Amino acid sequence: MNHDALLDIELWSREAPLACRNFIQLALEGYYDHSEVGRAIKGFMVQMGDPTGTGLGGSSIWGKPFKDEIHGRIKFNHRGQLAMANGNKPNSNQSQFFITLDACDWLNGKHTIFGKVTGSTIFNVIRMGEVEVGENDKPTDPIKILSVEVLFNPFDDIVPRLAKSKFSCLYLLMFHARRATKKVVGSNDKGSLKDDHVKVAA
Repeated sequence: MNHDALLDIELWSREAPLACRNFIQLALEGYYDHSEVGRAIKGFMVQMGDPTGTGLGGSSIWGKPFKDEIHGRIKFNHRGQLAMANGNKPNSNQSQFFITLDACDWLNGKHTIFGKVTGSTIFNVIRMGEVEVGENDKPTDPIKILSVEVLFNPFDDIVPRLAKSKFSCLYLLMFHARRATKKVVGSNDKGSLKDDHVKVAA
């Protein structure tokens, strides 16, 4: 893919609270940013969520695998379903996930389904599944997650872990300090603080 493509994802936090909490916190921490799609299999699925790019890495927010959340009424019966990848054994979820490109009934009971791709953005997933791949079904032309934006967080107790480097911490402190002192002066306000949504582009 030689262009930016948006994916709109709806998470099912009631049915899969552990998987959703893990995904949201990792996203808020920038864990998935600039990571590559690890596997793309036409008509089956697209797998991602491994920051090492090997398809073998990734860690949950707890630093260890977490248990499956399987529901009999939620099945792999259509494209666009978001599910946890695992180590081919129960309760081995970490950070990797995949999006289905078709029904995959043989996966029922083996993977936690925790959301779905919504609207026309499913066609962006389908295009990912049609790219040329090499060894282990990895795209020959890398596809990367640029960033993940959480529009609604149902877990009000999630606190992203501290940045890993002093530079990152300093940058965050400087950013928030600068933002806190910014004034917006207009005809209908009196120097109130601006609280717009912020997008950061790489």
